[in-house]
Amino acid sequence: MEIPVDPRCGLDLGVAAIARYFPKGTSVVLPSGGFFLWVELPEGVETAQLFEIAQTHDIAIAPGAIFSRNLQFRRHIRLNYGRPWSPDVEREMCTLGMLVRHATAERGTPRHGGNKDPEYMEDGEP
Repeated sequence: MEIPVDPRCGLDLGVAAIARYFPKGTSVVLPSGGFFLWVELPEGVETAQLFEIAQTHDIAIAPGAIFSRNLQFRRHIRLNYGRPWSPDVEREMCTLGMLVRHATAERGTPRHGGNKDPEYMEDGEP
């Protein structure tokens, strides 16, 4: 018999991992439903390129530009938090945060430092 997993646990752990591993200037839209986090990355991060690099690490993200005709969400990614949290998921979030920090470091954006929460927006706000 499988033990049911509360998806809100994955939400809380995912947001906490973003706060720990992603750079300053990252913001998260807290969803009102579903199993996805909408994450806005700092200026200068090209999520289409991040998508390609993340795939080489076996990490699945959806670049935000695929959700818009005019590419207005170029700095956004969609992350799935619906699967059970595990050490593997934690490592993936750490690696993804490192990839984003690397992309921002190339453009001179400061590192987050891991001790502050990312900025949060209510569901549906840009």
